Amino acid sequence: MTEPKHILLTGASAGIGEATAKTLLARGHRVWGTSRSTERLKQIDGLHPLELDLVDPSSIAIAMAQGMEQSGGFDVVINNAGNGIWGPVEALGEDEVRRQFQVLVFGPMQVIRGILPAMRARGGGLIINVTSLAAEFAVPFLGSYSAAKAAMSSLSWALQMELQGQP
Repeated sequence: MTEPKHILLTGASAGIGEATAKTLLARGHRVWGTSRSTERLKQIDGLHPLELDLVDPSSIAIAMAQGMEQSGGFDVVINNAGNGIWGPVEALGEDEVRRQFQVLVFGPMQVIRGILPAMRARGGGLIINVTSLAAEFAVPFLGSYSAAKAAMSSLSWALQMELQGQP
């Protein structure tokens, strides 16, 4: 195994995030997992829980500061947290759609902006943004989800090109 990595994983309390946390921990990595409620994270042995609500920019800033202090810096960031709003596009309220974009685009962007300077200073790192096939193939009644995932996918490609060749 390679040297254990310090990994920040958003959305670690259920589903893909929980499975990812358990797999990374089993491979010897140190994982800081986030959830809106740290109570949901206590079921995962070895996980360093961080409370983070992607809807709240101050919650993101606090979680990033705590995680950076506890870990000494992250080698890997996995933006996994998410949710979906069901319903026809014409029936979705603006606040619902804004919240969807906050969770799937703007919140992860804040996480990236918070972590990237330290990665650069250490000479490298890895950022993984979990998107969806819905980014490429819109899903009926999940229009805001599909749109937000497409936005995050495009931002990820742009970030990859911007950082290419940098330490």
